[in-house]
Amino acid sequence: MTEEKILYLVDTKEYVETNCFQQQLLKGFRALDIKMDVLPFYPKALWPIRSKFYNPKKYSRIISVLRQRTLHQIWPQLKIWLNDCPITIYDQDPWEGYIDTAPTKGVYETLKTHLNLEKIYVTAPYWAQYLVNRGHNASWVRMGISSAFCDIGPRFEDRSVNVGFRGAMHPHRKVVFDILEGAGVKVTLSQDRLDYDGYMSYLQQLKFFTHDESAPWICDGEPISRSTSMWIKSVETASRGTFCLRNFYEEGHAYGLKEIPLIQCYEDPRQAPDIISKIHKMDREEIYNIQRTSVEYIRERDDWLNAAKRMVNNS
Repeated sequence: MTEEKILYLVDTKEYVETNCFQQQLLKGFRALDIKMDVLPFYPKALWPIRSKFYNPKKYSRIISVLRQRTLHQIWPQLKIWLNDCPITIYDQDPWEGYIDTAPTKGVYETLKTHLNLEKIYVTAPYWAQYLVNRGHNASWVRMGISSAFCDIGPRFEDRSVNVGFRGAMHPHRKVVFDILEGAGVKVTLSQDRLDYDGYMSYLQQLKFFTHDESAPWICDGEPISRSTSMWIKSVETASRGTFCLRNFYEEGHAYGLKEIPLIQCYEDPRQAPDIISKIHKMDREEIYNIQRTSVEYIRERDDWLNAAKRMVNNS
C-alpha cells in the first residue's frame, strides 16, 4: 500500500451529496484529516472505463455506501474489480436483506460468498447482532443530525400545528392517529413529499410529530419490530425543537433518549393523549429548556463524524 487513503464507493456523486442522510455522512468523512477518493458506480456503462483509474490495492480501506439494491445487482462487477481486496459496507437498511418479501433478501450471504467482506456497519445494535449471529463481522454506528440542521426554531407556544405527521401512511401508523383523534386531539396528516429542507422547515411548524413503529417485519418467519431501526426519525424531529411522540422500544436508549427529552415514548398508544395533555400543562420556560437542551445535545454529539471515524479506524 503506497499511502493511507480511503476509497468511498457511491451510487452517484449527486446521490450522496443530496440524499438527506448520505450527505451528512459524507460531510462527516470530509471533516476527518484523511485522504479520500469518491468513486461512483453509475452510470453503469462508464464503470469499466472509470474503474481502471482506481486501483483497489492502493487504498488502506474501501468503504461502500452503495444502496443495498445496488449491491444486490452489481456485485459481479465489484468482484472482478476488487480482485479479492477487502471491502467495508455501510448500510442504513440492513433489515431489507432479511424481510421475507424484500427483493434483496439474502444479499449479505451472497456478498460474503463472493467478496472479501471485511466488515458491515449498520445503524442499530439489534441488526448488528442479527448479522453477527449469522456469521458476519458486523458493528453498528449511530445516525445523527449534522449541526447545520440542528435548530430550536419557534418556541412551543408559537407553533401553528399541535400534532402532525407527514410521510408514508402505513396502516400500522394509523393506530396512534385514531387513538388521538378519538380523544379529541386533532392530527394534521399529509402524504405530500417535500425536499429535505422543506421537510425540516415543516417540522418546526409542529408542537408534536407522532409516528408508531411497533408493527413487525417478518424475517425468516420471525416477527421483528420496526422499532429496532427507526430511531433516526425521532432524533431528526427533536433536532428541530419539536416533540416526537412514539412507541417505546428498549434499544432507543442506544440513541441517548435520556438526554433528548423532546422524544416522548409510550408503552401503549392509548397513553399518547395523556402525554400530550401533560406537556401542554407544563410551564412554558420548562418546555423551552427541554427544546434547548435536546437540540444542543444532538448538535454536540456529532454522530455522523463519530460514525465516519469508526469506519475509517475499523473499530
